[in-house]
Amino acid sequence: MVQDIIPATILHQQAEEITRLIRYGTPYLRKDSFEYRHLWRDADPLHIVEILDATNTTDAVITRLLDCAGKVLRNHRLMPIGSNEQSFTIDSLGKCVHFELAVTAPVKEVCRMNFELADMVARDIEKIPDGFHVSFKWAGQ
Repeated sequence: MVQDIIPATILHQQAEEITRLIRYGTPYLRKDSFEYRHLWRDADPLHIVEILDATNTTDAVITRLLDCAGKVLRNHRLMPIGSNEQSFTIDSLGKCVHFELAVTAPVKEVCRMNFELADMVARDIEKIPDGFHVSFKWAGQ
């Protein structure tokens, strides 16, 4: 039972941390720290805030998306691997923030997880946000 709750709980904590960092920037990671450079290696946090604001993407919607991802992880009895593999990217048009959760599972399972996540989001979230997207990425096995 506890094992089933852990992935969703960790994702919820990540959602709270992401929201706090993005929206308020306090306490903000030092720009010269490894964590800052790694988390934001592909995206500027201020640009992320601009995108989320411009697309009216709320903290609540981001949390609901991450909760859906947590449910998929729980269904597959997986956890995302260390934070060094998680990353934010911005699409080529600069209009959507993409958050990838790395998992160690066979490629086919990761693909199924992404389809499962898409189905769950379409079913459970009334208005799918334009400014934030979450998915799983293969990290090898």
